[in-house]
Amino acid sequence: MSTTPLNYLDDLRRDADRVMLALVGVMTLLSLGLALGTGTWGSFLLIGVPTAGICAAQVLLNNGALSTRLTIAAAFMVLSGLTIHQTHGMIEMHFSIFVLLALLLYYRDWIPIVFAAAVIAVHHLAFDYMQRQGLPVWVFVADTGFIIVIIHALFVVAETIVLVIMARYLQREVQMVGASPARLISVSRQLAEGEPANIASLGKVPEGSIADAVVRTAASIETSLVEVDEVLQTIAKGDFARRVDTGYKRGRYLQIAHSINSSCQQLDDVLGATTRAAGQLAAGDLGARLEMQAEGRFLVLRDSINSLRHSLRNFIQMQDGALAAARAGDTGHRIDASQMQGFQKQLAEGINGLVQLFGEVLDDAGRMMQGLARGDLRERMRGQYQGTYARLASDANSAAQAMSEAIGGINAASQTIRQAAAEIAAGNADLSSRTEQQAASLEETAASMEELTSTVRGNAENARSANQLAIGAGDVAERGGSVVRQVVETMGQINAQSRKIEDIIGVIDGIAFQTNILALNAAVEAARAGEQGRGFAVVASEVRSLAQRSAAAAKEIKQLISDTVERVGSGSQLVDSAGATMAEILSAVKRVTDIMGEISAASAEQTSGIEQVSATVTHMDEATQQNAALVEEATAAARTLEDQANQLADAVARFKL
Repeated sequence: MSTTPLNYLDDLRRDADRVMLALVGVMTLLSLGLALGTGTWGSFLLIGVPTAGICAAQVLLNNGALSTRLTIAAAFMVLSGLTIHQTHGMIEMHFSIFVLLALLLYYRDWIPIVFAAAVIAVHHLAFDYMQRQGLPVWVFVADTGFIIVIIHALFVVAETIVLVIMARYLQREVQMVGASPARLISVSRQLAEGEPANIASLGKVPEGSIADAVVRTAASIETSLVEVDEVLQTIAKGDFARRVDTGYKRGRYLQIAHSINSSCQQLDDVLGATTRAAGQLAAGDLGARLEMQAEGRFLVLRDSINSLRHSLRNFIQMQDGALAAARAGDTGHRIDASQMQGFQKQLAEGINGLVQLFGEVLDDAGRMMQGLARGDLRERMRGQYQGTYARLASDANSAAQAMSEAIGGINAASQTIRQAAAEIAAGNADLSSRTEQQAASLEETAASMEELTSTVRGNAENARSANQLAIGAGDVAERGGSVVRQVVETMGQINAQSRKIEDIIGVIDGIAFQTNILALNAAVEAARAGEQGRGFAVVASEVRSLAQRSAAAAKEIKQLISDTVERVGSGSQLVDSAGATMAEILSAVKRVTDIMGEISAASAEQTSGIEQVSATVTHMDEATQQNAALVEEATAAARTLEDQANQLADAVARFKL
């Protein structure tokens, strides 16, 4: 179970329940002592023990509940009545009633006090009546008048009224506090030290109480501090757009929030203006001034930025003048650095030195270019340079040297090219003649390959037709085999039915034999009967004659059936032989079909191969014709090359090496 109270008053009442239970235990021990002294064990066991047990159970099960407080109040009065009874109405024992009523004030609740007063009033009135009736119960000592009861009742009522007023006052006082003073002190100390306040330790506080005010104060302080901390954190990250919410703040909190927001706005404005100025400087805009209302360090920052703009603008104008002159070819223009300081003077002197060096390099390179323009390849750059300029001079001199060597090589090569061009022209003429002969041979070969391709294509078509016929023959043979198998099955069924008929005829023959014997016996009996059995003898004779004819007919049918069965068996053997023959035919047809398929496939491959060879020969013919054309073009190009070599030799002759 949680140890954090839901309500301070409930917490106090739970503690009071435990204290009151201890007092019930003390009262029970007092009753036990009186039982030892007065011998009132029955009253102790019947009233004292159950009362203490009920109180203990109630405190354990419903600690802090109103029912527990009422149980404790009733137990106090019951145990007081018990001790009064055990002392035979001793007047001093009545003092415990007033003491216990006063102790109930610890609950800060008037209901248990009123309930206890009612219980003791009922006890006194009821037991006084029973005592006056002579029953063995005691409220007062013997011969005490009813006026004493009235006086006791008035004192109880008076004390109850006073205690009720005090209980209500104490209850309001506790509710005004709203929480444990120790916890309030702890939370207040945490707020004073700037630590997060453990408001949850106060539990459920009444609205309008001191604890409620502390909770609201802590929440307001925590919210304000969190907002201020978040604003400061965003400022530390460079975000000045965040503001403290002023919608629900009052008094000093509102004033502080406005001050923080005003500071944030001032910082945002200054940094925004500074950022825009820096952006303009970065973009090369040096004309705009930083205009803003500023004081203190912000004013110094504004004036410094404007001074920087003015200084940079003047310096860049001088740089632009020097660089514009250099771009126009005037390398004698210089920046006046006599009034400059710091990096501006250093940069100005550097630009002046760069322009001077650039002019020297251009002059040296111009002199060499003029010599090259005259055809004099002996000119070189003579200046002593460093870095890129040194590489430029070295590369220019190397280029001039390479050009001189190249021109010399070109002069020698032009003679060689002229001779080689003449030889190439002669060789190309011979190659053109042989290429024309080869083209004619390839044309004849291509015509022969076309005839061969046509023949092979016809063979392939015939092979495919034969393959289709073989496949059809295979299908017919397969159907014939199926019919033969059906005939074999039918002959087997006829043979089986014939054997069944033969068995039936045997049965008929047996019946005829039995009938003949019966007719013979009937004739014998008719002969014994004499004249009376003559008619019966005639009938028996006819029956015997009929049985003999039936037996003869059955033998003939049986013989016919036997012959039929033999012939059917012979037919079945022939049909089986025919089926085997059809199977062999079908196998042979399948082999023929497979062979024809292979022949057809081979013919198709042969056709494809010959077509490829024919296409290759045709392509070779075309390529040979193209080669012939190219040879003619090469011959013409060789003649042109010879003419160009002559012109090149004439052009190179003008250079001085």
